[in-house]
Amino acid sequence: MTLNTRSEFELRHYSSRDSTGQELIRSFATRWLVVRGVYDERQHLFQLLWFRYPRQRLWK
Repeated sequence: MTLNTRSEFELRHYSSRDSTGQELIRSFATRWLVVRGVYDERQHLFQLLWFRYPRQRLWK
């Protein structure tokens, strides 16, 4: 299942529920925020490990 058909399926799914389209936009926005939050959190943890730990190893 390609990304295009997946988005088309989701659009069909939401339009079949007789929503104004506001619901689709809201769900996409919240999904994007969740993904961004998880990604940022991982980046933060990675930076803590990558920048602080190796520097301590180097300077000791």
